[in-house]
Amino acid sequence: MEHQKVLDIKTRIVSDPKICGGEPCIKDTRIPVYVILSHLAAGEDFDTVLKNFPRLKYEDIIACLEYAAYLATEKAIYSGLGFRPFLKHEYCDKPLIRSKALE
Repeated sequence: MEHQKVLDIKTRIVSDPKICGGEPCIKDTRIPVYVILSHLAAGEDFDTVLKNFPRLKYEDIIACLEYAAYLATEKAIYSGLGFRPFLKHEYCDKPLIRSKALE
């Protein structure tokens, strides 16, 4: 398979509070991004993932990887309320409070 860059992750990765509790999922499925990433991390190749998840397309897997890469570049910002760390990213309109366990 030839690698093609997915230009807009938002067309393939969605987050809806009514679907899987708001976990980022592949559009038009109930397959959370973390599930696909877990399969890849376990050593499965793209063809095996596509065989196990017949509704997925190659571009969906690439979008999951690009989404993970984007999240890995998140920067913590600090609010004026006691300098509590917040995370922000373009997929969520509200800041996410970083867990104290991560500090």
